[in-house]
Amino acid sequence: MKLFLNFLSPLSFWEKIALLLIVIALISLLVDFLLKIVKTKKNSKMLRKYLELKNEKWDVLVKILTDDKELDGLYVSNKLQMDLSNFDARYRDLIYHELLVVKSVKDINTTNYKTVLDLLRHKK
Repeated sequence: MKLFLNFLSPLSFWEKIALLLIVIALISLLVDFLLKIVKTKKNSKMLRKYLELKNEKWDVLVKILTDDKELDGLYVSNKLQMDLSNFDARYRDLIYHELLVVKSVKDINTTNYKTVLDLLRHKK
């Protein structure tokens, strides 16, 4: 610390202020960069999970919706091997609209439909 203070001693007050502002700006840019990396990873993870649901598990979900038995949320999550409540609002809306299409085309069990919607809305 003493070495750092000796390094700053020949600088004037305004030079010290300018150096402090540069350090603050660099720290701010570093934090912004790290937050952008985290957000990108989160978005790619959500997209991967959404595509997995649409491509691999959609038939299982339609079968659950058309099943005559009334199924609970735990059974649905176990059958899909996926937690639907982990999706972002954007992907939840996409899934919801796809479910509306399925509802208009196929004869579904309304209780199972409500169970899946509750899972999308974070209700278990």
